[in-house]
Order: sequence, then C-alpha cells, then structure tokens
Amino acid sequence: MSDSVLIVGGGISGLIAAHSSLKKGKKVTLIERSDRLGGMLDTYKTEFGLVETAANGFLNSYATEELLQDLNLSSIQPLASSKKRYFLIQNHLRQIPISFFSIVRTLIGFLFLNAKPKENESFESWSFRIFGKQATIHLIEPTLGGIYAAKLKDMDPRMVFSRFLWKEGDSVYRNFKNSKNKSRKKPNKKGLISFQGGMSDLISNLTGTLDGKIEILTNSEITSLEKLKKEYPDHKIIFCMNVQSTYRILNENKVTQSALSKHNIKSIPLLSLATITCFTKTSLLKKPGFGVLFPKDSEVSANGVLLNDFIFEGRVFGELHSETWIYAGEFLDHLTEEEIRNLVIADRKIVSASSGEEDIVSFHPKIWKQSFPIYGTELLKFNRYLDEIENESTASSQSIRFLGNYRYGIGLRGLIEAALNP
Repeated sequence: MSDSVLIVGGGISGLIAAHSSLKKGKKVTLIERSDRLGGMLDTYKTEFGLVETAANGFLNSYATEELLQDLNLSSIQPLASSKKRYFLIQNHLRQIPISFFSIVRTLIGFLFLNAKPKENESFESWSFRIFGKQATIHLIEPTLGGIYAAKLKDMDPRMVFSRFLWKEGDSVYRNFKNSKNKSRKKPNKKGLISFQGGMSDLISNLTGTLDGKIEILTNSEITSLEKLKKEYPDHKIIFCMNVQSTYRILNENKVTQSALSKHNIKSIPLLSLATITCFTKTSLLKKPGFGVLFPKDSEVSANGVLLNDFIFEGRVFGELHSETWIYAGEFLDHLTEEEIRNLVIADRKIVSASSGEEDIVSFHPKIWKQSFPIYGTELLKFNRYLDEIENESTASSQSIRFLGNYRYGIGLRGLIEAALNP
C-alpha cells in the first residue's frame, strides 16, 4: 500500500480525503486548478446577512460528527420555526400534499410491492408503479426535485437509491432496512446541521488543519491520467473533481477512451442550477417554516424556496428576512441577472399575492452552468465503469479512487462519508 497520496481537486471531497489520508500517516499532495479551495461551497457576508453559494447545511451522521470533533468545529441545528415544510398545491400551501387514499396507496407500495426496477424503467415510471400517480406528482417529484433538480423521467431509481440491494421481491421498506453501508451508530445531533458562520466554517477549518502539513498546489493544470501517473509514481490517486472533468480526463487517455466507447458512454447529461438569495422587507409566508416545494404542474418556475431566517440563527442582520430560491434547467444558461430577478419577483407574487418588487432589498444570484449530473442511466453506466477502474487498480502498484457528487449518491453527508474512507 502506497504511503503517498495524490488528491486531484480541492472541493469538499478533496479536502476531507486529504484530512483523512493525513490522519492515517500518508504523505499528501493536493492539486486544484482554481485559486481557491472548497469548490462550490462558500459563504459570504453582506450588510444584510449571510449568503450561501450552494448548500446551507447537511444531514448529520456519526461519521460526520466524528469529523467535526477532529476539526474542533461546533455545529448548530435548525430553529424550532423550521419544523414545517410546505408544498404549493393549486396555489394553496399544504404540509400534506396528497389525499388520504393516496397516502394509503403510497404506504402499500412502500411496505409491500416489489421495488426492483424493471429493465429501462425511469424513476417516474417506477414511482407511478410503486407509489401511484398522485403521490409521484405532488409529493415525490417536488421533494426529489429539491434535491436532484432533474425531472423524474430523466432519472434512474438505481442511481437515486444506490445503497439499495434491489433483491427480487423486496419492498422499498425492506431495501431501506437492508441498505448497503448503513451506519449502526447514531449521532448525538439528529437531522440537519450547519455552522454559525455558514458552510465556509467547514472549509476554513479543514484547510486550517491541512495548512503546512500537506503540499497544496492551486492554479495547477490537471492533465491526462497517464501524465498524472508518470508525474506521481507510487502515489495512490484520488480524483475529487466534478463529473465533467473526470470524464474529460478519462476521455483524453487512449486506453480509457477506448473503454468508454466500449461501454457506450458518450457523455454525461448535465443540469444548470441557480441559487438566488434575497433579503426582503417582508416574509414570504405569514407563518414560519423550512421552505416551500413546487410540483412541476404549478405556475411557479422554481423547484423550491428556503426560508433562511426561519432555519438557522444568525442568517440575517436586523429586521429583514432571507430567502433562497432554487432553479434548475438549461434556460438558466441564457438569462441575464435582471431576467433572473424578474423570475423571482413573479414567483414570489404567485406564492404570496401581497409581495412586490419593492420588498426585495438585496439580490444575490449564483448560477452553476452545466455543473450537476442528472442521476440517470448514463451516469449509472459511467459509475459502473469507474468501479471497474478502481477494482483493477487495486491489484497494481498505483490504486485509483473516484469521489464526488456523481458517485452513487447525492448530498454532503454522502460526500463526506465517502471521502472519510478514501
């Protein structure tokens, strides 16, 4: 086993993989093509409050809690005002968006129906079969749309629930119960957590523990796989880049390029995502809550909106309110900042008829163009090929590992847990 590790990419996965490798006594080199570490995660302070560029928190686990103890970093939990979640159904806010009969139908599907996906079955078709149409449209699609951003018809259940064993005859409940890599140990703090200064606290504490202890090369050109192997012989290589960069690296190598073609992996479908944080004079809702999700058949263009000042303490300064609107789709690639602002204003009026343009005091958009993978069949094929590379490399002197939000799961907790065992 190599005592030297090369980590390619300085996002959250790369930083945690570096931290974990350092703890194991490895000599670590981290290369990052940009001039900063942290990837998409960042928090900046305005005169009105905090703005997150991506996630505002993550689900806690025993493993993440241990990491925070290592970093001497204290987490905060959501306020009591965030307990309620809302769905906009026919322009009415509801906490339960489906009928009693649909709830019964959903429970039957969850507890008893054979959940194993059929050949070429999309997540939408699978969900219709297991949970019924009403639950899929008004509950499951808006919920998953807030997480994965993509449409259900473009997603694959085997990617969304990648920890399932998918045994013939097992229900969704049975699959959850028998999930792969399920932790037996429970954290002291359950549910969502964040930090007093936002998600940048996690990045700054991680970089602080690494500073002076590993070699960090920013503004570094990340070349082909073959060149990395030659430049860093006898190093374990851990790729912590986004999916498009990982695909490009493999496609520029003759051997892996041929294998990609053999597996019929032409490209990975990507999505654009926008998070728009607004500081407003009035609250979007008359009642507190975590946020609102919008089914695809609603008039609202957004996937959802987070009510930040009701979720975590210290997100606003003074008497203002804070909202983060989340949008997904190719249409974002062509919108100006003014057009995005008008989109938010229009959506606010649908949710709250009393809201107006003058309510928005400060507007902070962040657009990630073609940055998020769609959790569909193409990504599943790509992941299976990456599994082959990892398995074959374990027999060689230079093992390879791939980490990132495209590797069989989404969400920061999954990224952190995977990177803790690079």
